[in-house]
Amino acid sequence: MRDMDCDGEPWDDKVDETWVSATRGELQQCEMVIIQQIAMSEFGSLSMIELEHYSFETTLSIYCRVQSLVETDYIKPINPSLPIPSDMPFTFYTLTEKSIYVLDCMDAWEYIRERGECDDTVQKPQYIQEIESWDSRPKPEWMFNYEM
Repeated sequence: MRDMDCDGEPWDDKVDETWVSATRGELQQCEMVIIQQIAMSEFGSLSMIELEHYSFETTLSIYCRVQSLVETDYIKPINPSLPIPSDMPFTFYTLTEKSIYVLDCMDAWEYIRERGECDDTVQKPQYIQEIESWDSRPKPEWMFNYEM
Protein backbone atom coordinates (compact mmCIF):
# COMPACT_ATOMS: atom_id res chain seq x y z
CA MET A 1 0.00 0.00 0.00
CA ARG A 2 1.36 3.42 -0.82
CA ASP A 3 1.95 5.92 1.95
CA MET A 4 1.04 9.17 0.18
CA ASP A 5 -1.51 10.31 -2.37
CA CYS A 6 -0.68 12.43 -5.43
CA ASP A 7 -0.69 15.59 -3.32
CA GLY A 8 1.78 14.16 -0.81
CA GLU A 9 -0.88 13.73 1.87
CA PRO A 10 -0.92 10.54 3.98
CA TRP A 11 -3.53 8.05 2.79
CA ASP A 12 -4.36 6.99 6.35
CA ASP A 13 -5.83 10.43 6.99
CA LYS A 14 -8.18 10.03 4.04
CA VAL A 15 -9.70 6.60 4.75
CA ASP A 16 -13.41 7.06 5.16
CA GLU A 17 -14.84 3.67 6.12
CA THR A 18 -18.39 4.71 5.20
CA TRP A 19 -17.25 5.67 1.70
CA VAL A 20 -15.22 2.47 1.32
CA SER A 21 -18.20 0.37 2.40
CA ALA A 22 -20.51 2.21 -0.02
CA THR A 23 -17.96 1.80 -2.81
CA ARG A 24 -17.70 -1.92 -2.22
CA GLY A 25 -21.49 -2.08 -2.54
CA GLU A 26 -21.42 0.07 -5.69
CA LEU A 27 -18.95 -2.17 -7.49
CA GLN A 28 -20.07 -5.58 -8.60
CA GLN A 29 -17.57 -8.37 -8.13
CA CYS A 30 -17.01 -8.63 -11.90
CA GLU A 31 -16.24 -4.91 -12.06
CA MET A 32 -13.77 -5.23 -9.19
CA VAL A 33 -12.10 -8.06 -11.13
CA ILE A 34 -11.63 -5.72 -14.12
CA ILE A 35 -10.00 -3.12 -11.85
CA GLN A 36 -7.73 -5.79 -10.39
CA GLN A 37 -6.82 -7.10 -13.85
CA ILE A 38 -5.75 -3.64 -14.94
CA ALA A 39 -3.78 -3.19 -11.72
CA MET A 40 -2.07 -6.57 -12.26
CA SER A 41 -0.96 -5.64 -15.75
CA GLU A 42 2.73 -4.79 -15.91
CA PHE A 43 1.70 -1.97 -18.26
CA GLY A 44 -0.98 -0.41 -16.03
CA SER A 45 -3.50 -0.56 -18.86
CA LEU A 46 -5.39 -3.20 -20.79
CA SER A 47 -7.22 -3.11 -24.10
CA MET A 48 -10.74 -4.43 -24.52
CA ILE A 49 -9.41 -7.51 -26.30
CA GLU A 50 -7.11 -8.25 -23.35
CA LEU A 51 -9.95 -7.77 -20.87
CA GLU A 52 -12.08 -10.16 -22.94
CA HIS A 53 -9.26 -12.72 -23.00
CA TYR A 54 -8.87 -12.66 -19.20
CA SER A 55 -12.61 -12.88 -18.53
CA PHE A 56 -15.13 -15.69 -18.52
CA GLU A 57 -17.90 -13.29 -19.51
CA THR A 58 -19.24 -12.48 -22.95
CA THR A 59 -17.80 -9.64 -24.99
CA LEU A 60 -21.00 -7.65 -24.51
CA SER A 61 -20.90 -8.11 -20.74
CA ILE A 62 -17.28 -6.95 -20.55
CA TYR A 63 -18.04 -3.96 -22.78
CA CYS A 64 -21.00 -2.95 -20.58
CA ARG A 65 -18.95 -3.32 -17.39
CA VAL A 66 -16.06 -1.29 -18.83
CA GLN A 67 -18.47 1.47 -19.89
CA SER A 68 -20.01 1.48 -16.41
CA LEU A 69 -16.57 1.75 -14.81
CA VAL A 70 -15.66 4.63 -17.14
CA GLU A 71 -18.94 6.44 -16.38
CA THR A 72 -18.39 6.09 -12.62
CA ASP A 73 -14.75 7.23 -12.91
CA TYR A 74 -13.10 3.99 -11.76
CA ILE A 75 -11.20 3.54 -15.03
CA LYS A 76 -10.48 5.81 -17.97
CA PRO A 77 -9.55 5.28 -21.61
CA ILE A 78 -6.07 6.16 -22.82
CA ASN A 79 -4.80 6.05 -26.38
CA PRO A 80 -1.42 5.04 -27.75
CA SER A 81 0.74 7.40 -29.74
CA LEU A 82 0.05 7.73 -33.43
CA PRO A 83 0.43 6.04 -35.84
CA ILE A 84 -1.38 2.94 -34.58
CA PRO A 85 -0.91 -0.24 -36.62
CA SER A 86 -4.18 -1.73 -37.86
CA ASP A 87 -3.65 -4.90 -35.82
CA MET A 88 -3.27 -3.03 -32.50
CA PRO A 89 -6.03 -1.68 -30.23
CA PHE A 90 -6.84 2.03 -30.44
CA THR A 91 -7.95 2.28 -26.82
CA PHE A 92 -6.62 0.94 -23.54
CA TYR A 93 -8.13 1.36 -20.09
CA THR A 94 -6.29 2.38 -16.95
CA LEU A 95 -7.06 3.06 -13.30
CA THR A 96 -8.13 6.41 -11.95
CA GLU A 97 -7.25 7.87 -8.55
CA LYS A 98 -10.67 6.66 -7.38
CA SER A 99 -9.94 3.00 -8.14
CA ILE A 100 -6.38 3.26 -6.80
CA TYR A 101 -7.83 4.69 -3.59
CA VAL A 102 -10.28 1.77 -3.34
CA LEU A 103 -7.46 -0.74 -3.83
CA ASP A 104 -5.40 1.07 -1.20
CA CYS A 105 -8.27 1.08 1.28
CA MET A 106 -8.90 -2.61 0.69
CA ASP A 107 -5.16 -3.27 1.12
CA ALA A 108 -5.37 -5.26 -2.12
CA TRP A 109 -1.92 -4.60 -3.59
CA GLU A 110 -0.21 -7.66 -2.09
CA TYR A 111 -2.94 -9.92 -3.50
CA ILE A 112 -2.68 -8.18 -6.88
CA ARG A 113 1.11 -8.57 -6.90
CA GLU A 114 0.90 -12.29 -6.08
CA ARG A 115 -1.85 -12.94 -8.60
CA GLY A 116 0.03 -11.02 -11.27
CA GLU A 117 3.10 -13.18 -10.70
CA CYS A 118 0.98 -16.31 -11.15
CA ASP A 119 -0.68 -14.94 -14.28
CA ASP A 120 2.72 -14.21 -15.81
CA THR A 121 3.42 -17.95 -15.92
CA VAL A 122 0.31 -18.73 -18.01
CA GLN A 123 0.79 -19.25 -21.75
CA LYS A 124 -1.00 -16.49 -23.69
CA PRO A 125 -2.29 -16.58 -27.27
CA GLN A 126 -0.13 -15.00 -29.95
CA TYR A 127 -2.40 -11.97 -30.43
CA ILE A 128 -2.17 -11.13 -26.69
CA GLN A 129 1.61 -11.54 -26.78
CA GLU A 130 1.80 -9.15 -29.75
CA ILE A 131 -0.24 -6.50 -27.94
CA GLU A 132 1.88 -6.88 -24.81
CA SER A 133 5.12 -6.56 -26.75
CA TRP A 134 4.01 -3.50 -28.74
CA ASP A 135 6.47 -0.67 -28.06
CA SER A 136 3.90 2.14 -28.37
CA ARG A 137 1.50 0.68 -25.85
CA PRO A 138 0.43 3.49 -23.50
CA LYS A 139 1.74 3.43 -19.95
CA PRO A 140 -0.23 5.66 -17.59
CA GLU A 141 1.41 8.14 -15.24
CA TRP A 142 0.28 6.34 -12.09
CA MET A 143 2.60 3.46 -13.02
CA PHE A 144 5.61 5.79 -12.83
CA ASN A 145 4.58 7.07 -9.39
CA TYR A 146 3.54 3.83 -7.81
CA GLU A 147 5.54 0.89 -6.51
CA MET A 148 3.61 -2.26 -5.80
